[in-house]
Amino acid sequence: MDNQTRCAFAGILRQVASCLELPLGWNSYNAAPIDPETALYALRLLLVILPSTPMVTLVTPVRGGVQFEWSTVKGSMGICVHAPGSVEVYSETAEGVLEWQGDPEASVAGLEVIRLMVGRVVG
Repeated sequence: MDNQTRCAFAGILRQVASCLELPLGWNSYNAAPIDPETALYALRLLLVILPSTPMVTLVTPVRGGVQFEWSTVKGSMGICVHAPGSVEVYSETAEGVLEWQGDPEASVAGLEVIRLMVGRVVG
């Protein structure tokens, strides 16, 4: 991992750690707190794809998961981790929309699909 990638990941790590402190109902939609196991799973997934991704934006969904988003001139993409093993990925470019959901750790194919989707937007 190069220094730029390490710094980017450290920033996301700090943001996720901060979000773990959010209480039940932390926003006007009565949002759920983020489960530490979900946060850890999301960070591990990000580490797997991080070498091929630029800076990412962290979003905290109302249901308590962790969502990473990218927006580039090529398009936009998001990875939402609802719980360990429950992941939704979307990617939208001029070529169209791709969506995937499942457990990326259940097969190599899942990770390859996510890498493909990342490549469409940030590659």
